[in-house]
Amino acid sequence: MQIACPQPALPAPAPAAPALPAPALAILALLAAGPAAAACPTAADLEAGIEAVYSDGFVTRYSRSGPDRVLELNAAADGGQEFYTESHEGLLILREGDSANGRPLPGTETRYRYLPPVEELPEIRAGAAFSAAYWALSGAEATPFVLPEKVSVRAAEAEAMALGACRFEMLDVEMRWIGTEGTTVSRLGYLTELGIALLLGSSTVGRPELDERYTPVDLRLAGGEGETGRNN
Repeated sequence: MQIACPQPALPAPAPAAPALPAPALAILALLAAGPAAAACPTAADLEAGIEAVYSDGFVTRYSRSGPDRVLELNAAADGGQEFYTESHEGLLILREGDSANGRPLPGTETRYRYLPPVEELPEIRAGAAFSAAYWALSGAEATPFVLPEKVSVRAAEAEAMALGACRFEMLDVEMRWIGTEGTTVSRLGYLTELGIALLLGSSTVGRPELDERYTPVDLRLAGGEGETGRNN
């Protein structure tokens, strides 16, 4: 006699997981890229310092020096003379001079005063345009002793700027320093999320042989190696 052995019931196949909607997939992609994105400097990192690296090895270190104040320490790759600037909201220079090992050198500082005062000037934003009178004061002079000169500021529409592995919103800003000895034009890349300005070029009206162009390639936390490339 043949005895039929009962066969165990096979479990029903698990239902297929529902397809994720496109927004969820995008969020997962951002989470997967989390560690890389976290390395990109933010405005909070100005407390410890952020460094911009240029294609020729020049490095500018930015740090917060007070409310609405940004201190920039500039050093060439070949160990040349350091210099520093302190600016209002990373744009209008308040003082500048030579430095050594990050410390100002006595007797080299020039200070700037504006009318209207910098606190009353418009905020920098896409399409902004304004001007102000300014005085450059050197040494122990406490009050203006020369006729005022003029600075004009004009910002283009926002665009993206790639620095290393990071991308930032950038305003292309033109600043014209109009004085008795001529007009100097500075072109700056103002990073709105950080409140700092990267120097992109400088020129003197009527002196094309003095034109300079600068290429920032990386932005990193101070003291970090970053992802420096070359894109000249």
